[in-house]
Amino acid sequence: MRPSWVEVDLAAIRHNVAAIASAVGSSEVCAVVKADGYGHGDVPVAEAALEGGATRVAVALVSEGVGLREAGIEAPILVLSEPLIDDVEDVVRWNLIPAVYRRSFIEALGAAASAGFPVHLKVDTGMHRVGASPEVAEQLTGVQTAYGSDPENISSAGLEASELGGLPCRHGKPSSLAGLAFDPAAPAGGDSAEFLRVIYNTFNQVGWEYEAAQGAYLRSQDKADGSGTLYPTLENLTGEQLAFENVLVLFANHHFVKPTIIEINLMFVEEHRGLLFRDGLVFPVTWSTLRGELRLSDGQGNPLPLKPGQTFLEVVSYQTTWNPDSHIIRYHNP
Repeated sequence: MRPSWVEVDLAAIRHNVAAIASAVGSSEVCAVVKADGYGHGDVPVAEAALEGGATRVAVALVSEGVGLREAGIEAPILVLSEPLIDDVEDVVRWNLIPAVYRRSFIEALGAAASAGFPVHLKVDTGMHRVGASPEVAEQLTGVQTAYGSDPENISSAGLEASELGGLPCRHGKPSSLAGLAFDPAAPAGGDSAEFLRVIYNTFNQVGWEYEAAQGAYLRSQDKADGSGTLYPTLENLTGEQLAFENVLVLFANHHFVKPTIIEINLMFVEEHRGLLFRDGLVFPVTWSTLRGELRLSDGQGNPLPLKPGQTFLEVVSYQTTWNPDSHIIRYHNP
């Protein structure tokens, strides 16, 4: 093999990036330096691109992003492929911006990162290689997240987290809830239920534990790691564990519209079964939404009251099973 070499002109890279940055005006330039900068050297090319006017860089793998951080690159680094769940800790530790398109990774990242951790949602626009389907993207329209801790973020509420707690709250009684009854005293009957576990799948499990001192159920969730270990779910403003006076489980008809979309029938339901957890007890309940109003009743058709306070709804398929001995609800696909 004859000796050969490649000369990389970093000045040319700086010049080219500067020309691109000038052409796009106020838009940002992201320099892709995956695969060792396409063989040109990822660190020197990244540095030259940033000097030329790029505001961020992109890589294919978490390990490539870590290498840039170790070399002193402080600009935002986008990981173009969704990382493995095993890489979540490195993503957070090295402040990398992952592309996301699977619920399992999003949930694992949510458990490991603080609120407002940036991600890029990758949508499959036709190549069918990676990315969430357009149908899933449609389901996300109208959904926004307010990052109270980042007033510079365009998705932010423009407030610090400490300021959000002081905002006035408006309470109302929507007409759809007018058919509900409330009573601070627990109804007669009911079986002891100081703990409930809801298993949606191996990587999505929820626990509820009754705390008598608060008169409420405390929520826990796993870290999407398959271990089934539950950790307290904390309220971001107060740092306290989420607490609800009522946990209402509604068994509802589910059916697949598309492989990634399930439609749940909750409107104008005549009679479906459910479970009400309150005061450390569980009550079988019949729920309906005729005339657009949610109503809860016992086996004899009498209103079954909720405890005044907050109510959390766990909506599961009609095929879901309930084990009254172990207090486990196990979700099953329709």
